[in-house]
Amino acid sequence: ILPPALPQPRRLLVPFAGSGSEMIGAQLAGWDVVDGIEQSADYAAIARARLAWWSQFESYEQAQHAYKKDKRRQRKGSETTIEQLPLAGEWS
Repeated sequence: ILPPALPQPRRLLVPFAGSGSEMIGAQLAGWDVVDGIEQSADYAAIARARLAWWSQFESYEQAQHAYKKDKRRQRKGSETTIEQLPLAGEWS
């Protein structure tokens, strides 16, 4: 769902946030503020980590490039933390 063309900040509420996929999509679609509600503390923690990683990027393509770079670095022996992983699907 794309944000409406309005002069004031556009806000979206995701009532069942789960692991944050819909919130990530909303950020990438251009929503100014995305709020989520999740009853499970475990899922909320996963969503926070995913949103923190994805919020570094302005597009899906930037995230994909960074993920591939991290994978190459990981194969060379570096460690990658959960906060750095996109968890939105595997890119080859």
